[in-house]
Amino acid sequence: MLTRRLQALAAMGWSAREIADRSGVSIFRIREVRFGSADSMYRSTAEPLLTLYEDLQDRVGGSESTRRLAQRNGWLPPAAWDNIDNPDEKPRPKKWQRRIPDAA
Repeated sequence: MLTRRLQALAAMGWSAREIADRSGVSIFRIREVRFGSADSMYRSTAEPLLTLYEDLQDRVGGSESTRRLAQRNGWLPPAAWDNIDNPDEKPRPKKWQRRIPDAA
């Protein structure tokens, strides 16, 4: 659930540092979850990340290097998913192939 969301935010240019600063979750934990190496997480850690995803999913972050990282890893933006929480869902190719606007 959180891994795909953090990857989607990376595709939008939100760095692990920015997410950590905004959520209060450690940057180490953000990176661990984003790369799928976290086995479990306390609700008190997950809730701020879920809230932050809702706030940022339609906004472009300022990190071009994070966008490139996401592209290299095949991470897709939020618009690629109808239900980002469904592990069986496949992204909709035409839906996300729009250009992500540059950060202002």
